[in-house]
Amino acid sequence: MSIWAFDIETGPASDEEIEALAPEFKPEDVKTGNLTDLKKIADKVEGARVEHFSAIKKKAALRAEYSRVLAIGWNGPDGREILHGPNERDMLSRFWSAAREAYREGLVLAGHYIKSFDLPYLARRSFVHGVVIPKELRPQRMRYWPFMFFDTAEAWSFGDPQSRIGLDRLARFLGLEGKNGTGEHFGKLYKEDQAAALAYLEQDLKVSKEVAEVLFNSIEVVWS
Repeated sequence: MSIWAFDIETGPASDEEIEALAPEFKPEDVKTGNLTDLKKIADKVEGARVEHFSAIKKKAALRAEYSRVLAIGWNGPDGREILHGPNERDMLSRFWSAAREAYREGLVLAGHYIKSFDLPYLARRSFVHGVVIPKELRPQRMRYWPFMFFDTAEAWSFGDPQSRIGLDRLARFLGLEGKNGTGEHFGKLYKEDQAAALAYLEQDLKVSKEVAEVLFNSIEVVWS
């Protein structure tokens, strides 16, 4: 069966937007020990406040409430396509439409950690914009993803939930070409060098598809 691999890249919202939604910082919870100097106490509280929000902002791109989709790409039998830009609603709508079409064509919709990140993230951002998620692509009882979704991280674990591996290391382990960087700071790269950011995603799509093909062909999957 043919693979239709997909991947998303996200970027954090503004500091103001993140702080508006983040859990409230409570100065009274800061332990000041034996400090009596008011300035030192104030400095410690301020340091704790900065650390509180910094920890949230550091991983904001992984949380749908603190970030947004910057780019979505897929790589199937007809080639690669990448959507990007400021219109997140349009990207989401076009992705779900393309994914539904791939499903109806009997393709295997694949990616790395798509069941624990990409798909839930896309769904949550779709909630924000009122984008309809096709019925065929929704998890049953909000828990079990339809059979045509093939998660290469899940396949690698082979029933061992403690076994986790990144896409780059998995690809190189299988003798394939790896990624050309990390998506950790995709948002920053997208702002500074859009071409380089999209080239990164394009390589990710290539690697994702090749890894999925190797794993899928090695596992007897009941595809019905």
